Amino acid sequence: MVKCAMKEYQMWDEELNRIYKNIISRLGTEEKELLKKSQRKWIEFRDAEFEFIDKLYNLPGLLNVVYRYGWKVEIVRERTLRLEKYLNDINRVK
Repeated sequence: MVKCAMKEYQMWDEELNRIYKNIISRLGTEEKELLKKSQRKWIEFRDAEFEFIDKLYNLPGLLNVVYRYGWKVEIVRERTLRLEKYLNDINRVK
């Protein structure tokens, strides 16, 4: 279960990076800088949230590891889906 949870996290993280790079390649200079700023702020949020999750659910047992990964997957998945929406909108307009 832990391997599956880790693999799911990795899959969403890779998809997030793929979509982000795709968006960046389609934006003008000003839009690109704004997205980079937004992504840096999101990474700060993600890291702080992961730290909190790790502390809050730092309990013995493999299920707690799976639970922590579940929360982390949800955070990265949400950002990935938002970026995907942006990309779809960019593709529709341009």
